[in-house]
Amino acid sequence: MPIQEINVAIIDDQKISIKNLLEEFESFREPKLNVLFTTNDPIAGLKKTLDNKPDILFLDIEMPGKSGIELLRDLRNNSDFDCHVVFQTNYEKYTIEALREAAFDFIMKPVERPDLSNVINRFLNL
Repeated sequence: MPIQEINVAIIDDQKISIKNLLEEFESFREPKLNVLFTTNDPIAGLKKTLDNKPDILFLDIEMPGKSGIELLRDLRNNSDFDCHVVFQTNYEKYTIEALREAAFDFIMKPVERPDLSNVINRFLNL
């Protein structure tokens, strides 16, 4: 039976980036992308991720206070962590670091439909 719904979450310090990603989510019909939470606060995002357990976490890399890379490391140190992290950024220079951290995927901002479709299809094919 195909997956009907994927639980997603977004942690990004730029509200416009969250808004843009939410607009892309709305264009999906199958599977439905169910947004569990969005936040522009990486510390709050860490707790919300552990509490809500999204299937896919869209995570900005460059944020004040705690980078996405640091946040991913913190998540991995928790035994309850089990989601696929997709880094999103404006800067290609983070690609190698994201891969080294075993991110599920890496997409450039602003996120566009083809990139998002590729991420969702990769997830569905797991």
